[in-house]
Amino acid sequence: MSRIVALVHGLYPHQRAGSETMLDDMLAALVERGHDVHAIATLTGPADGSTQWERRGYTCWRETEAAAAELAVMLEPDVIVSHHHLGPGAVATARTCGASSAVILHNDFKWSREMINARPDLIVYNTHWLHRKLGPRGAASIVVHPPLHADRYAADPPPADGAVTMINLDRIKGPDIFYALARAIPDTPFLAVRGGYGKQDERTGYANVTFMDHVEDVTALVYTPSRIVLAPSRYESYGRGAVEACAAGRPVVATATAGLRESLGPGGIFASRGNPAEWTRHVRRLLTDADAYARASRAALARAGELDAMRRTELAQWCAAVGEAGRKAAQRRQRRPVAPTATAP
Repeated sequence: MSRIVALVHGLYPHQRAGSETMLDDMLAALVERGHDVHAIATLTGPADGSTQWERRGYTCWRETEAAAAELAVMLEPDVIVSHHHLGPGAVATARTCGASSAVILHNDFKWSREMINARPDLIVYNTHWLHRKLGPRGAASIVVHPPLHADRYAADPPPADGAVTMINLDRIKGPDIFYALARAIPDTPFLAVRGGYGKQDERTGYANVTFMDHVEDVTALVYTPSRIVLAPSRYESYGRGAVEACAAGRPVVATATAGLRESLGPGGIFASRGNPAEWTRHVRRLLTDADAYARASRAALARAGELDAMRRTELAQWCAAVGEAGRKAAQRRQRRPVAPTATAP
């Protein structure tokens, strides 16, 4: 088995965003298959200031960015895994210490392209659309969608006065639509969950809007009291919260970004961001038509079941690919010439 070191800026649950949630499941899957896994964060860690802790069978560390690279080398990894802005440097670090490198691409932004240009040993795309758009010829690559453990989000039917909910009020997530709906349907409660990143667009003057911090137990505290979940993003490479809502049986009304189309598939209800009236029609119908709501809920649950099955297959492919990368690194080390031992004259 291989030693795997993740070199990243944040780790779940101290950094609660889709990328960190995905990485947590991917690292845990490696642990389950017997690999020795470590993760080094340069930005977030426990509130008590700890610099070393355990998480789901892997050891976590918190270091400055410069010290993190040094620690990664000291751990003598077979594979270094990274993503986002630390990815290109992590590929270089892996090369200097003879390890293989694996990078996870979550979007088509600058750092994803920089990671590809760094020529890692393995590229992991979080969607097929991203692979089609960015995938270079000849590069070793796989697609791993953000893993959905559907049973984690199973929830009872929503209360009659359940909320219309949006997670993350960062501008790119489309809070304008959320507030337009809250204004158009004032007799319905709306729940705004602050995101794990980005500047939150919190507005006053809405008596039917409640704000809450992002929490780890999203099933009990977010999805259970929700009746409908909104995903009006301008950009969404996948849509983690949307598929979690599907697993809770909550209909999701979303914009048709490439990522949300791929994640939600037939389980989602799509509307144009430039047409608030269309969003209002969809939400009113779900709130007032019990049959329409039941159909939408069944479609959401069916999609969650498909994604759960996909998760099992793709995590197995991920573990196999990382294991192979680790074996290749070990083989390269064995082929290195051994320096001759000096002898006394």
